[in-house]
Amino acid sequence: MESTLKIYIDKDGNKPIFHQPILKGLYASEGWLLKLMQGYKRFIVKDPRKAHLFYRPFSSRMLEYTLYVRNSHNRTNLCQFLKEYSEKIAANKFEFDGKLNPTFLEGAFKLPLSSIRAYLKETITPRLVRGGFAGITRPDRPGLDLSKQPPAVRLNKELDFILTFKLKEEDLIRESGIPYTIVRPCALTEEPAGANLIFDQGDNITGKISREEVAHICVGALESPYASGETFEVKSVVPFTVDPQNPPPEKDYNVYFKTLKDGITGKEILEQDPVPV
Repeated sequence: MESTLKIYIDKDGNKPIFHQPILKGLYASEGWLLKLMQGYKRFIVKDPRKAHLFYRPFSSRMLEYTLYVRNSHNRTNLCQFLKEYSEKIAANKFEFDGKLNPTFLEGAFKLPLSSIRAYLKETITPRLVRGGFAGITRPDRPGLDLSKQPPAVRLNKELDFILTFKLKEEDLIRESGIPYTIVRPCALTEEPAGANLIFDQGDNITGKISREEVAHICVGALESPYASGETFEVKSVVPFTVDPQNPPPEKDYNVYFKTLKDGITGKEILEQDPVPV
Protein backbone atom coordinates (compact mmCIF):
# COMPACT_ATOMS: atom_id res chain seq x y z
CA MET A 1 0.00 0.00 0.00
CA GLU A 2 1.35 3.41 -0.95
CA SER A 3 1.33 6.01 1.86
CA THR A 4 1.42 9.02 -0.48
CA LEU A 5 -0.11 9.92 -3.81
CA LYS A 6 2.52 9.84 -6.58
CA ILE A 7 2.31 12.05 -9.68
CA TYR A 8 4.35 11.88 -12.87
CA ILE A 9 4.71 15.13 -14.84
CA ASP A 10 4.66 14.17 -18.50
CA LYS A 11 7.66 15.51 -20.42
CA ASP A 12 5.78 15.36 -23.72
CA GLY A 13 4.86 18.61 -25.47
CA ASN A 14 6.89 21.66 -26.49
CA LYS A 15 7.00 25.16 -25.09
CA PRO A 16 5.27 27.55 -24.96
CA ILE A 17 1.97 25.63 -25.01
CA PHE A 18 3.38 23.02 -22.62
CA HIS A 19 5.74 23.38 -19.65
CA GLN A 20 5.59 27.20 -19.57
CA PRO A 21 3.19 28.39 -16.86
CA ILE A 22 1.82 31.94 -16.63
CA LEU A 23 1.81 33.21 -13.04
CA LYS A 24 -0.24 36.38 -13.59
CA GLY A 25 -3.53 37.21 -15.24
CA LEU A 26 -6.82 35.44 -15.78
CA TYR A 27 -5.31 31.94 -16.07
CA ALA A 28 -2.65 32.26 -13.36
CA SER A 29 -4.09 29.39 -11.31
CA GLU A 30 -3.09 26.79 -13.93
CA GLY A 31 0.44 28.21 -13.90
CA TRP A 32 0.68 28.19 -10.12
CA LEU A 33 -0.61 24.63 -10.01
CA LEU A 34 2.27 23.49 -12.24
CA LYS A 35 4.83 25.54 -10.31
CA LEU A 36 3.67 24.24 -6.92
CA MET A 37 3.27 20.69 -8.20
CA GLN A 38 6.89 20.69 -9.30
CA GLY A 39 7.92 22.14 -5.94
CA TYR A 40 6.16 19.52 -3.79
CA LYS A 41 8.78 16.79 -4.22
CA ARG A 42 6.96 14.33 -1.96
CA PHE A 43 4.31 13.89 -4.71
CA ILE A 44 6.53 13.80 -7.81
CA VAL A 45 8.18 10.67 -9.20
CA LYS A 46 10.52 10.39 -12.18
CA ASP A 47 9.52 6.82 -12.97
CA PRO A 48 6.03 6.79 -14.58
CA ARG A 49 5.58 3.17 -13.49
CA LYS A 50 5.41 4.34 -9.87
CA ALA A 51 2.79 7.03 -10.53
CA HIS A 52 -0.90 6.98 -9.64
CA LEU A 53 -1.65 10.08 -11.71
CA PHE A 54 -0.16 11.56 -14.89
CA TYR A 55 -0.10 15.35 -15.18
CA ARG A 56 0.20 16.98 -18.61
CA PRO A 57 1.41 20.59 -18.05
CA PHE A 58 -0.74 22.14 -20.78
CA SER A 59 -1.61 25.87 -20.74
CA SER A 60 -4.87 26.91 -22.38
CA ARG A 61 -3.72 30.53 -22.14
CA MET A 62 -0.45 29.86 -23.95
CA LEU A 63 -2.39 27.94 -26.61
CA GLU A 64 -4.37 31.11 -27.28
CA TYR A 65 -1.28 33.33 -27.20
CA THR A 66 0.57 31.04 -29.61
CA LEU A 67 -2.06 30.11 -32.20
CA TYR A 68 -4.92 32.59 -32.07
CA VAL A 69 -4.86 35.20 -34.84
CA ARG A 70 -5.73 38.50 -33.20
CA ASN A 71 -9.17 39.91 -34.14
CA SER A 72 -9.85 36.96 -36.45
CA HIS A 73 -12.70 35.63 -34.25
CA ASN A 74 -11.70 32.22 -35.58
CA ARG A 75 -10.49 29.46 -33.27
CA THR A 76 -10.41 26.67 -35.83
CA ASN A 77 -6.63 26.29 -35.61
CA LEU A 78 -6.82 26.01 -31.81
CA CYS A 79 -9.44 23.28 -32.08
CA GLN A 80 -7.40 21.47 -34.72
CA PHE A 81 -4.29 21.53 -32.50
CA LEU A 82 -6.22 20.02 -29.58
CA LYS A 83 -7.84 17.43 -31.86
CA GLU A 84 -4.50 16.30 -33.26
CA TYR A 85 -2.87 16.20 -29.83
CA SER A 86 -5.79 14.24 -28.36
CA GLU A 87 -5.56 11.74 -31.20
CA LYS A 88 -1.86 11.37 -30.54
CA ILE A 89 -2.54 10.58 -26.88
CA ALA A 90 -5.33 8.16 -27.71
CA ALA A 91 -3.54 6.47 -30.63
CA ASN A 92 -4.20 2.77 -30.27
CA LYS A 93 -2.20 -0.15 -31.53
CA PHE A 94 -4.92 -0.92 -34.06
CA GLU A 95 -6.83 1.26 -36.46
CA PHE A 96 -10.63 1.02 -36.67
CA ASP A 97 -10.30 -1.49 -39.50
CA GLY A 98 -8.24 -3.81 -37.31
CA LYS A 99 -4.92 -3.19 -39.04
CA LEU A 100 -1.80 -2.20 -37.14
CA ASN A 101 -1.35 1.52 -36.59
CA PRO A 102 2.00 2.45 -38.24
CA THR A 103 2.41 5.49 -35.95
CA PHE A 104 1.78 3.64 -32.67
CA LEU A 105 4.46 3.90 -29.99
CA GLU A 106 4.12 1.89 -26.81
CA GLY A 107 4.14 4.10 -23.73
CA ALA A 108 5.14 3.43 -20.14
CA PHE A 109 1.65 3.87 -18.71
CA LYS A 110 -0.24 0.79 -17.53
CA LEU A 111 -3.54 0.64 -15.66
CA PRO A 112 -4.11 -2.51 -13.59
CA LEU A 113 -7.80 -2.89 -12.77
CA SER A 114 -7.87 -5.83 -10.37
CA SER A 115 -8.91 -3.51 -7.52
CA ILE A 116 -8.93 0.25 -7.49
CA ARG A 117 -8.58 0.24 -3.70
CA ALA A 118 -5.17 -1.35 -4.07
CA TYR A 119 -3.86 2.19 -4.53
CA LEU A 120 -5.74 3.84 -1.66
CA LYS A 121 -4.35 3.97 1.82
CA GLU A 122 -6.71 3.43 4.74
CA THR A 123 -7.10 7.18 5.25
CA ILE A 124 -8.29 8.37 1.83
CA THR A 125 -7.05 11.64 0.40
CA PRO A 126 -8.54 13.34 -2.69
CA ARG A 127 -7.55 12.00 -6.10
CA LEU A 128 -9.22 14.90 -7.89
CA VAL A 129 -9.29 18.58 -6.92
CA ARG A 130 -11.74 20.67 -8.95
CA GLY A 131 -11.41 24.44 -9.09
CA GLY A 132 -14.92 25.84 -9.38
CA PHE A 133 -16.74 29.14 -8.84
CA ALA A 134 -18.40 30.74 -5.84
CA GLY A 135 -21.96 31.52 -6.96
CA ILE A 136 -22.35 28.42 -9.09
CA THR A 137 -25.73 27.45 -7.52
CA ARG A 138 -27.17 30.98 -7.37
CA PRO A 139 -28.59 31.73 -10.87
CA ASP A 140 -31.76 29.70 -10.18
CA ARG A 141 -31.96 30.37 -6.44
CA PRO A 142 -35.40 31.70 -5.48
CA GLY A 143 -35.62 35.13 -3.84
CA LEU A 144 -32.01 36.10 -4.58
CA ASP A 145 -31.20 39.77 -5.27
CA LEU A 146 -29.09 39.38 -8.42
CA SER A 147 -27.97 43.03 -8.32
CA LYS A 148 -25.77 42.13 -5.33
CA GLN A 149 -24.24 39.08 -7.01
CA PRO A 150 -21.03 38.69 -9.08
CA PRO A 151 -21.27 39.32 -12.85
CA ALA A 152 -21.19 35.62 -13.78
CA VAL A 153 -24.30 35.02 -11.63
CA ARG A 154 -26.17 38.02 -13.02
CA LEU A 155 -25.22 37.20 -16.62
CA ASN A 156 -25.46 33.42 -16.53
CA LYS A 157 -28.02 33.37 -19.36
CA GLU A 158 -26.02 35.80 -21.51
CA LEU A 159 -22.90 33.69 -20.92
CA ASP A 160 -24.64 30.61 -22.39
CA PHE A 161 -25.51 29.27 -18.92
CA ILE A 162 -21.87 28.73 -18.01
CA LEU A 163 -22.57 28.31 -14.27
CA THR A 164 -25.42 25.89 -14.97
CA PHE A 165 -23.09 23.60 -16.90
CA LYS A 166 -20.27 24.02 -14.37
CA LEU A 167 -22.66 22.84 -11.65
CA LYS A 168 -23.45 19.76 -13.73
CA GLU A 169 -19.70 19.08 -13.93
CA GLU A 170 -19.53 19.23 -10.13
CA ASP A 171 -22.47 16.83 -9.83
CA LEU A 172 -20.72 14.31 -12.09
CA ILE A 173 -17.60 14.49 -9.93
CA ARG A 174 -19.58 13.98 -6.73
CA GLU A 175 -21.41 11.00 -8.25
CA SER A 176 -18.26 9.39 -9.71
CA GLY A 177 -17.07 7.63 -6.56
CA ILE A 178 -13.60 9.16 -6.96
CA PRO A 179 -12.25 10.82 -3.79
CA TYR A 180 -12.53 14.52 -4.62
CA THR A 181 -12.42 18.09 -3.32
CA ILE A 182 -14.31 20.94 -4.98
CA VAL A 183 -12.82 24.38 -4.26
CA ARG A 184 -15.01 27.38 -5.13
CA PRO A 185 -12.95 30.57 -4.89
CA CYS A 186 -14.53 34.02 -4.96
CA ALA A 187 -13.24 36.64 -7.43
CA LEU A 188 -9.55 36.09 -8.21
CA THR A 189 -6.93 38.80 -7.66
CA GLU A 190 -3.22 39.32 -8.25
CA GLU A 191 -2.36 39.77 -4.55
CA PRO A 192 0.25 37.39 -3.11
CA ALA A 193 -0.78 34.47 -0.94
CA GLY A 194 -0.79 34.84 2.83
CA ALA A 195 -3.94 36.76 3.73
CA ASN A 196 -6.36 35.53 6.39
CA LEU A 197 -8.89 33.14 4.87
CA ILE A 198 -12.61 32.58 5.27
CA PHE A 199 -13.91 29.12 4.37
CA ASP A 200 -17.66 28.69 3.99
CA GLN A 201 -20.18 26.18 2.65
CA GLY A 202 -23.60 26.55 1.07
CA ASP A 203 -22.53 28.96 -1.71
CA ASN A 204 -23.43 32.24 0.00
CA ILE A 205 -20.28 34.34 0.33
CA THR A 206 -18.84 36.96 -2.02
CA GLY A 207 -15.41 38.56 -1.96
CA LYS A 208 -11.93 38.14 -3.40
CA ILE A 209 -8.94 35.84 -3.05
CA SER A 210 -5.41 35.59 -4.44
CA ARG A 211 -4.91 33.25 -7.39
CA GLU A 212 -1.68 32.08 -5.77
CA GLU A 213 -3.57 31.26 -2.55
CA VAL A 214 -6.10 29.17 -4.49
CA ALA A 215 -3.28 27.15 -6.04
CA HIS A 216 -1.80 26.52 -2.55
CA ILE A 217 -5.23 25.39 -1.28
CA CYS A 218 -5.65 22.94 -4.19
CA VAL A 219 -2.25 21.38 -3.61
CA GLY A 220 -2.87 21.25 0.15
CA ALA A 221 -6.15 19.43 -0.44
CA LEU A 222 -4.36 16.64 -2.31
CA GLU A 223 -2.69 15.41 0.88
CA SER A 224 -5.50 16.06 3.35
CA PRO A 225 -8.05 13.37 4.30
CA TYR A 226 -10.16 16.15 5.85
CA ALA A 227 -10.70 17.67 2.38
CA SER A 228 -11.90 14.44 0.77
CA GLY A 229 -15.52 14.55 -0.35
CA GLU A 230 -15.97 18.22 0.51
CA THR A 231 -17.29 21.22 -1.42
CA PHE A 232 -16.55 24.71 -0.10
CA GLU A 233 -16.16 28.39 -0.95
CA VAL A 234 -13.20 30.51 0.10
CA LYS A 235 -12.26 34.18 0.18
CA SER A 236 -9.54 36.24 1.85
CA VAL A 237 -9.01 39.64 3.40
CA VAL A 238 -7.81 42.05 0.67
CA PRO A 239 -5.93 44.15 -0.20
CA PHE A 240 -2.96 42.26 1.17
CA THR A 241 0.74 43.02 0.86
CA VAL A 242 3.77 41.00 1.89
CA ASP A 243 6.80 42.42 3.68
CA PRO A 244 9.78 40.66 2.03
CA GLN A 245 11.67 40.95 5.33
CA ASN A 246 8.80 39.41 7.29
CA PRO A 247 6.79 37.03 5.07
CA PRO A 248 3.66 35.39 6.53
CA PRO A 249 4.04 31.89 7.99
CA GLU A 250 3.12 28.89 5.84
CA LYS A 251 -0.51 27.91 6.37
CA ASP A 252 -1.71 24.56 7.66
CA TYR A 253 -4.82 24.19 5.53
CA ASN A 254 -5.96 21.23 7.62
CA VAL A 255 -7.07 23.81 10.19
CA TYR A 256 -9.67 24.95 7.64
CA PHE A 257 -10.44 21.54 6.12
CA LYS A 258 -11.31 20.12 9.55
CA THR A 259 -14.20 22.59 9.87
CA LEU A 260 -15.94 21.37 6.69
CA LYS A 261 -19.14 19.35 6.84
CA ASP A 262 -20.21 16.60 4.45
CA GLY A 263 -23.01 17.03 1.95
CA ILE A 264 -23.23 20.84 1.84
CA THR A 265 -23.09 22.15 -1.74
CA GLY A 266 -25.56 25.06 -1.92
CA LYS A 267 -27.98 22.94 -3.97
CA GLU A 268 -30.04 22.21 -0.88
CA ILE A 269 -32.20 25.31 -1.46
CA LEU A 270 -32.74 24.42 -5.13
CA GLU A 271 -33.84 20.89 -4.25
CA GLN A 272 -36.40 21.85 -1.59
CA ASP A 273 -40.00 21.03 -2.39
CA PRO A 274 -42.08 24.13 -3.14
CA VAL A 275 -44.28 25.30 -0.31
CA PRO A 276 -47.95 24.57 -1.14
CA VAL A 277 -50.16 27.65 -1.47
